[in-house]
Amino acid sequence: MISKLIPGGKNFWRSPWLKVILIVAALAPRLIILSQMTQSPAFTDPVMDSEVYDDWAWTLVDSWTNPTYEGPHGEAAKYLEGSFYMGPLYAYFLTGVYLVFGHAVLLARLAGILLGVGTVLLIAAIGNRLYGPKVGFFAGLVAALYPALFLYDAAMLMSVLLVFCATLALYLVLRGQERDRWFHWLGAGAAVGLYALGRANILAFAPVLAVWAFLALWRREDPKKATFWQRLKKRIQEGWKPGLRRVLLLTVGVLALVLPATIHNAAAADEFVPVTANGGINLYIGNNELATGEYVNPPLIDVKSDPGGRRYVSGLEGRAMSYGEVSDWWASRAGEYISENPGPWLGLTLTKAFLFVHRHEIMQVANIHIILGWETPSLFFGVLITLGLLAFIWDRERRRRMGALWLFVLVYSLSIVVFFVTARYRLPVIPVLLPPAIWAVGELVRRIKKGGKARLRALALAVPVLLVTNVPLEWYGVELVGNEAVLHNNLGTIYYDQGVYQLALDEFERAARANPKIHLTYTNKGLAHLKLGMRKSAQRDFEQALAIYPNDNWALLNLGAIYLDRAGRWDEELVATAELYLRRSLELNPGYPEVYANLMKVHLFRGDYVGAARIIERGQRVVPDHPYFLFWLGGLYAEHLNRPEKALDYFERFYDTRPYTTDHDLALEWITYLRSMGY
Repeated sequence: MISKLIPGGKNFWRSPWLKVILIVAALAPRLIILSQMTQSPAFTDPVMDSEVYDDWAWTLVDSWTNPTYEGPHGEAAKYLEGSFYMGPLYAYFLTGVYLVFGHAVLLARLAGILLGVGTVLLIAAIGNRLYGPKVGFFAGLVAALYPALFLYDAAMLMSVLLVFCATLALYLVLRGQERDRWFHWLGAGAAVGLYALGRANILAFAPVLAVWAFLALWRREDPKKATFWQRLKKRIQEGWKPGLRRVLLLTVGVLALVLPATIHNAAAADEFVPVTANGGINLYIGNNELATGEYVNPPLIDVKSDPGGRRYVSGLEGRAMSYGEVSDWWASRAGEYISENPGPWLGLTLTKAFLFVHRHEIMQVANIHIILGWETPSLFFGVLITLGLLAFIWDRERRRRMGALWLFVLVYSLSIVVFFVTARYRLPVIPVLLPPAIWAVGELVRRIKKGGKARLRALALAVPVLLVTNVPLEWYGVELVGNEAVLHNNLGTIYYDQGVYQLALDEFERAARANPKIHLTYTNKGLAHLKLGMRKSAQRDFEQALAIYPNDNWALLNLGAIYLDRAGRWDEELVATAELYLRRSLELNPGYPEVYANLMKVHLFRGDYVGAARIIERGQRVVPDHPYFLFWLGGLYAEHLNRPEKALDYFERFYDTRPYTTDHDLALEWITYLRSMGY
């Protein structure tokens, strides 16, 4: 009886109450974080990536259930046309929540927390199967309290689903190795396919897993009996039927989830895009002359208003392009950089590999830290990497059995390093590393206690790796944007989007003090100053941005608008200055509707109505999804160019766009008038 109550007793580590402890331990920090998030302005009004997913999901629910549906909500319009640009997994997860509970953001966050608790239990189960219930419990407990996990579980971001899917897939692989049941392999494939709907890089692991499953490489053969090639031949001859069965089940599981996305993309855009069309731009972000290894927004595009740089590339090519075509365009630019700069690219790749294993948590756009206002303690990952390496080297007994897990860590890590490194992207390897890391702690303690050469060898291996993964980045000469600057810039963006411009300005100023080398911060300051009516301050901000980066398109565009506004209707010199900035902006990025609108004003100032119509027609060809080109062309042809038939066509096409605005009422007045005149 006593053995059931005390740690170390025969049945203690198998007690079902330990699962209750894990659930409580997992819920506590996640619910605490959730309560802190309620104080943020971004809690009920999601921002950045979360805003996209929320708008996307609510648009789907509205379109399916509302007979008076009037069109996409918010940011969703940019992601519902053509191929999937962002992974649809989380958007459809939110859709399921909203279909049941309505547009309840709190319940969506709670659903993510429950998935996070499920991940904790899966980690404990993996540890239990590999190392026994004691290691399994402590692996689950560390997972429950691991900051990077519980922070993202409480956010409306895709990471919580990806971590759960990866952990579930690997747990099912372990079960398949033990019992070789069909549903284990089918389930593992489905979990991989589900993950791919969020981030397709896991598809690089799928064929590796298939080879592992086909050859049953977790089974040991006597190496003395034959050479490697003879043993391999024997495996294929004796096990090809069950191996093929495993491969087929894995493949069916993956394709059952991935094929619907592929079919959707083919039907929506008539192009072959397996899952998402953002691989090209992500490859370019991580492999260009300005890349640092972290996420750095391409300087000539704004990914919020122009996802994937679609308008930008369409402008350069002079025609509207699909997301798939744009992705290929970016990929070719990345390929050109790599082929022309093999040395710098290799150095950049090594930097990214180092950033992946280093303790530093790299923030990115739409990061949970911008909601909480503080950073994740950046110590845990470096320690985890160190302990994981020790486990891989020391634990020869389980290395073969854990082969699929170690292969996942290797292949997944490489699939991230090819692109760029952020804290969110490292999360899926944490559940895999935790059980062996817990085992390595005990083994390290045992070797240190043993003393002598065993202690020296253990410390000689552990200490250097621990130092390499935890020494400040500055010591290595690695210079990143900096989390503090990113934090304040992103907080400023939140306030700006919500119309609280003074708070936005305060955050942009803090970002500029944290890192005065970021041109985008000064551009954002200028935009906030414009909203506050402080045009001279805005002009100084834009000029400062151009001093740092002369090709800052937003700064050029807004300086042109400022000079144009100052010109009024009488100062040709100011108009000429405005035109210089605007023409430069158009040259750099012909995909921004705003630059065409301002250049139209330049032509109108000079009474050149034909030129005004031509510049808007050019914009309409490049950005056909921007409805106001139709409205402006209708006005020009009706009022100045005496082409009423053409004006009527443009007004009618504009009136059919959604959502409706007050300008649709004005367009209707023109339609009614022109029709009454017999056109």
